[in-house]
Amino acid sequence: MFKKAKLSLQNFRNAQFGSLTGSAAIGQIITYLTLPFLARVYSPDEFSGFSKFLSWVIPLSILASFRIELAIPSQPSKELQYKTAFISLTLLIMASVGIQLLLALGEILGFHLSYMYGLLPIGIISTSAPQILFFLNTSLQRNVQSASYRIFNNIVLQLTSIFLGYTTLGASGLIIGYLVGQWVGILILLKGHFYTLWSWKNKIQWQEISLEYKEYVLFATPQAIIETLQLSGTIFFLTILFGEPYPGIFYLCWRILQAPVNLISNSIFVIEYNKCSQLSARNLPYISRIKKSFRSLTIIAIPMGLIFLFFGPQIFTLVLGEQHAFSGKMASYLSLWFVVQFIVSPFSYTAILAQKQHLSLLFNSFDIIAKLMAFSIGFLFDNIWMGLGTYSVLSAIIGLGIYRWYLQISS
Repeated sequence: MFKKAKLSLQNFRNAQFGSLTGSAAIGQIITYLTLPFLARVYSPDEFSGFSKFLSWVIPLSILASFRIELAIPSQPSKELQYKTAFISLTLLIMASVGIQLLLALGEILGFHLSYMYGLLPIGIISTSAPQILFFLNTSLQRNVQSASYRIFNNIVLQLTSIFLGYTTLGASGLIIGYLVGQWVGILILLKGHFYTLWSWKNKIQWQEISLEYKEYVLFATPQAIIETLQLSGTIFFLTILFGEPYPGIFYLCWRILQAPVNLISNSIFVIEYNKCSQLSARNLPYISRIKKSFRSLTIIAIPMGLIFLFFGPQIFTLVLGEQHAFSGKMASYLSLWFVVQFIVSPFSYTAILAQKQHLSLLFNSFDIIAKLMAFSIGFLFDNIWMGLGTYSVLSAIIGLGIYRWYLQISS
């Protein structure tokens, strides 16, 4: 009887993983199929404008929710999972309103900002709210809802961006398409949860929040912000050191390289975080799960990395057009970084479960410093490709070192 029950549970978990990875696969296939159209209606300069918008939105969206949503899977009951999600969403909205007030004050004082900055508050909510609700749905095993989000979010986002690209809106088309797609995702993920979440509005003891979620506020938040510098920080560095159109060239390259990570690695993160949270709560090791996933990811990542290394420019030119050939050249230089990130990134939950966020923050700070040093080398020699190659090698070495640390604290 026990063996049958265990087998049924394992089948259910496999079905959950299959549902999420399958929907992620469909979503990323949609992204790949639409990229040739996007690349032909938007220039590198227009991708650059959109990348700068994201480089502000992504770190601010993390700061707004204080990464409290990471506590959702580890909550012992459904009620506490809803409570944690409500707190995250409330803090997110409050922070977005605060940023909107600061922007309005800046206008009053004479700091005339572009429309892009005026969209930051809604961009922050659009980016962080789906993440919070996705954690809630996966924790509650609402797999159909989570899968629907991944698919329809991508369809609406990509088609809206393409349509607006043909209307010659420029970078604004990419920004508006992103916002519309994200809000469709929010509505899908929120279905069936709104009234339960709202019921917590008078139950929260806000003065206790800082103590209850201290680890996430003090360590997970700065760590996540540092991790986002992989994109936003790189865009800042490229803008300052090398200027246009390199931020847009890098963004398109990153988007292609990141697609397999979103397809497979992020799904593994969500599922394994839930499973390993249960093992950790019972003081059981989960190192074997990490090693097994590492081997599987390595088998997938190495062939993809070799393809980008040897055929990056040709693939980008064939699929996206001649104007984006430099993005393919960047992919060649960043292929080593891509392989290590693809393999190691799903295991970042290990630091959370082991309550070692302060050390994870330290390691990721070293990674950002190494990236800055790499670009500085490229700037000194007036050779962006030297900077990108150094960036890739240093990040790969640090990533493998972090993986060894994950193994130590998960045993």
